[in-house]
Amino acid sequence: PAVILYPGVPGSAATPLFGKLDKSRIMAAVTSFIKKNSKHVTTVDKKTCDTFLRDRVSPFKIILFSQQRSPPTIVHALAADAELFHIAGFGFVPNSDAGTMRYFGVPKAPHVLVQYMDDVSTRDIFPIDRGVEFL
Repeated sequence: PAVILYPGVPGSAATPLFGKLDKSRIMAAVTSFIKKNSKHVTTVDKKTCDTFLRDRVSPFKIILFSQQRSPPTIVHALAADAELFHIAGFGFVPNSDAGTMRYFGVPKAPHVLVQYMDDVSTRDIFPIDRGVEFL
């Protein structure tokens, strides 16, 4: 048996999996594949936030303030979605960046910020249920 993972990103190569295909191997391959083919998650900090928010290619901004050190797979998958790419820009702030969290008024991770470009009047910040450990 074989599984072939096809990317949704033009120009990226398909990845075949051969041999024993158990659940954990397929999950690891899919996770790695998504992260490798997603180049659209911006790590936002105090220096880069204005540039990120003003980007007109993706007017809606979604920033995850996370307990993790790197963006979770679901954020990479959403950021790489061709239907969302021209609508929403995805940013990531680890909770170790307390200065950026203070700048955006986020008390603690995990939270999600949604905003239209650099228009602060459109900013909404939502806490994420503590039962979601992967964020």
